[in-house]
Amino acid sequence: MNFLQKLLAPKDKRSLLEIVGPLKPNPDYARWYESKPVYIPYLDQKIKITFTKGNDSTFMAGAEVVLNRFLQLTTQDQNKDSEKVESYYQASVKESIAKPLAIKQAKDVWLFTTPTDVFIEQNINGKFYVTISCKCDWEKTHGLQLVFREGKKMTRASGHDGQLEDWN
Repeated sequence: MNFLQKLLAPKDKRSLLEIVGPLKPNPDYARWYESKPVYIPYLDQKIKITFTKGNDSTFMAGAEVVLNRFLQLTTQDQNKDSEKVESYYQASVKESIAKPLAIKQAKDVWLFTTPTDVFIEQNINGKFYVTISCKCDWEKTHGLQLVFREGKKMTRASGHDGQLEDWN
C-alpha cells in the first residue's frame, strides 16, 4: 500500500462481517442482501444496510471499504450537510411541491426527516455510493435521498429519482 492509499484508507479496520454481521437475502430482490440494524454515527441511530449486489464478492470487497469510510462520518458531518438538505427543501417549496414547515435554520430540516434504509450501490462505471433513504414531511411522494459518493461525503440531496449524481 503506497503513502496515498494509507492516507485515504478508512481508520476503522473491522471486517464487513464484524460491522454488519451475517447478511440475509432480500425476499423481493434476488441480488440484494441485508444486514441487521447497524449503528450509523452520521445518523446517531441503528438502521439496516442493504448491499445491492450482495451475491458478488468483488462488489462486497469494494462495499466493505466504502462502508468503513462512511462509518467515519458523524453527526457533525450531518450538521455540515444541513444546507444541502435545506436547499432541496426550499426548492421543493418554491416549486409548490412541498408545504412550508417551521424551518428557521438549516439544521432544523433534520427534525422533519426520518431515515429508513441505507444502501450500498455501484454505478455502471464502478463507482460506489452509500445512499440513505428517508421519509420527509415536506415531500411525501418522493421522500428524501442522501447520496455519499465513495462513502466520503454527501454529494447529493434530492427526492428518490434513481440518480446518484447531479448532471446539470
